[in-house]
Amino acid sequence: MITRTVNKDPRTTRGDRVNDLQRAGTKVTKATISNTLRRQGLKSCSARRVPLLKPVHVQARLKFAREHLDDPEEDWENVICSTNPETLLKPQRGSPVRNKVGTILTE
Repeated sequence: MITRTVNKDPRTTRGDRVNDLQRAGTKVTKATISNTLRRQGLKSCSARRVPLLKPVHVQARLKFAREHLDDPEEDWENVICSTNPETLLKPQRGSPVRNKVGTILTE
């Protein structure tokens, strides 16, 4: 019942599900709801409050890309790309940094 309800309305909260089940006569906690959904392969996330890029930013990025479309490859050798795993900074004070899904850099 829990997963079926969440699949119908993905924006529902754990508190909503607890209240629904209490009205039906079943006492559960928010942790129980979370654990049940996680076991079914559903994970929680927060909706973004604003779009990642506003139209002005999209236009600025397109303009930059068009201006640098014909740049030689040598010009890009000194650019640090944050998606390149070799350029990720090492963690400070032993804090873990996630590199790829499931791997943690500790050096």
